[in-house]
Formats: sequence, structure tokens, C-alpha cells
Amino acid sequence: MAKRTSPEQRRWVGLVKKWQANFWLLDWDFVIETEWTKAPKTKGIGGYGIHGEATPLPRYREAKIVQYAKNTAGVEDGSLNDTACHEVAHVFLSKVDTFVEEHLMPQLTKDARKLANSVWQELKEETTTRLTSAMTRMERLR
Repeated sequence: MAKRTSPEQRRWVGLVKKWQANFWLLDWDFVIETEWTKAPKTKGIGGYGIHGEATPLPRYREAKIVQYAKNTAGVEDGSLNDTACHEVAHVFLSKVDTFVEEHLMPQLTKDARKLANSVWQELKEETTTRLTSAMTRMERLR
């Protein structure tokens, strides 16, 4: 028996697939899910609400993209589009993230690593957010 999907799930899957293509990540395997509970954390880096989450595995070109439906209930299509773009942007940048976290951070002392990790997490989120803004703006200008 085929699993039934809601209109919200279909909309989310369609948006993520669109951004997967726009970021030229069609050679990646994406698992796209909707979680019907709230996000595990209420605020992300920078104090923004969490609407989705990306878990990329760049070594295998695989990524899991989750929408937190209770956090996105009632949001406009544009906001959900931005969330999908943002999560796919995390996948797009994940090789840089892996390099920093697996190869550079271990070279630092424990104290230096704590500071560097804090700065890196903020920088990574800001870069992803700016890339999202650029991509969604270009889409609107087409």
C-alpha cells in the first residue's frame, strides 16, 4: 500500500527538489521528510526560529532534509521556499563544513577549538543565510 502524503508534504518535497536542481546537486541522493513535531530546539544560531534541518553526508553525496511542520504551519509559500533553499544551501556548503570540522578544528588546542567552533557555527549560518537571500532574490527577479 502506498504511503499517503499531505499537500504540505508534497509542497515541501517539490520546493526541496527545485533547490536541489538550482544548486546543481542532482548527483546527490536526498531524503526529504516532514516531521510533525516541533524542532528539537526552538532557536537556531542567530536567534532565528528553526523550520527545517539539513544533515548532509558529503562523502557519500547524501543528505536528509527535514521540515518541522509545527514550526512551519501557516507560513506563506515564500517563507517555506526560503526554508527549503536555506537547507539545500547547507548541503551545497557541506564539503567546506566537513573540511573545517574534521581537518582544521582537530589541529587546535581544546580552548582554541571551543572559540573557533563558536565563531565557525555563526559564520556558517550567516553565509548560508546570505546565499539563501541571493538565490531566492535571483529567483524572484527572473
